[in-house]
Amino acid sequence: MFTVLWWVLGVGAVVVLALVLLRLWRSGTALLRALGEASVVLDRFDAALRAAQAARAERPDIVPQLDDDLADLRAEVARLRVERLVRRYERRTSHEATYRRWAAFNRVHARD
Repeated sequence: MFTVLWWVLGVGAVVVLALVLLRLWRSGTALLRALGEASVVLDRFDAALRAAQAARAERPDIVPQLDDDLADLRAEVARLRVERLVRRYERRTSHEATYRRWAAFNRVHARD
């Protein structure tokens, strides 16, 4: 009786060990596969990073030019302010015309 019990326990232990080893093998191969894919992705990322660094090295640096003549800079600021005022005036006249059209439309259709 005890011999059968020990045989069952032994076979059960071997089966459990086989299942654990199978699971470990599959997990290991999946890990190696994922590491291979990660290596490919890292290679692509590294190539893109090198290309971006090369492009950045080719691009000239943009630096502010504060050594220009102050009179020229003030004239440029004045010109930009005038352009802004002109745009503001044009926008205001356009809005006023739109409001007049709306008011006329509402007066006509208010009687209906």
